[in-house]
Amino acid sequence: MSKKFNKCVIMVGYLALCLLTVTNSARSENWLQSRGTNGAGVYEGNVPTEWGDAENLKWAIPLPGKGVSSPIVVGNRLFVTTYSGFGQDPNNPGDLADLRRHLVCVNRETGKILWDRSPPTRFPEDKFEGFITDHGYASCTPVSDGERVFAFFGKSGVYAFDFDGKLLWQQYVGSESGPTEWGAGASPTIYKNLLLVNACDESQALIAFDRVSGDEVWRTEAKLYEGSYSTPVIGRAEDGSDEIVVPLSDETWGIDPATGKLKWWVKQSLAKYVCTTPVVGKG
Repeated sequence: MSKKFNKCVIMVGYLALCLLTVTNSARSENWLQSRGTNGAGVYEGNVPTEWGDAENLKWAIPLPGKGVSSPIVVGNRLFVTTYSGFGQDPNNPGDLADLRRHLVCVNRETGKILWDRSPPTRFPEDKFEGFITDHGYASCTPVSDGERVFAFFGKSGVYAFDFDGKLLWQQYVGSESGPTEWGAGASPTIYKNLLLVNACDESQALIAFDRVSGDEVWRTEAKLYEGSYSTPVIGRAEDGSDEIVVPLSDETWGIDPATGKLKWWVKQSLAKYVCTTPVVGKG
């Protein structure tokens, strides 16, 4: 195994998590959500550009199962989601009733698993067929506010844990499936006191929860959310106000994060199903 690696500090394989050796200054930094700060996908630290079995590899560990979410880094801890019990072998997926999702906390220095939380799966769940065989049931990257870690498990809901693995709150976001039954794909993100969840399949809605109490603050439902698997990002408008930017299949929306109400929209067809996350900056 030998790879070029010039963007991120960590990589998740289906059954192993590998941490690359980095400088002390880079090691102290956090990576709190999907694609890092505001979803920009930019890391400015000094990291290796090549890695392999005997090169710049600090440790590797088996995980409870497969997953295509990204790890996040908070201090000396890594958090990543996986799924087990079902769908591990495409040719023999097993019984869907055995599906379990996991949020795993790993010591960043040693690779030791500190805890593994696997809430009960809420059924019915999307079948293991079509595109879902490529990404499975753990595609949403967790997010942290530096004190808590949040995981979105699709129809099984949104969960908040403290760093010791204690469940703080949980909320369901819906039990529907999109026309393709592709499963959950958008990652949660944080804006001030809010946890933002794009529940495109589950309820065709963008939902904001109070990240401390778990109370639902607002919910914006629209048919256009169906098919948008994009992780919401926050942009700054010319007047200094903040906006949630979400691309949909035929439009891109700017949403007021305080109320969930639509501020602006642009008619632009990206694709019938939108999986990309926008990047904002410099106006």
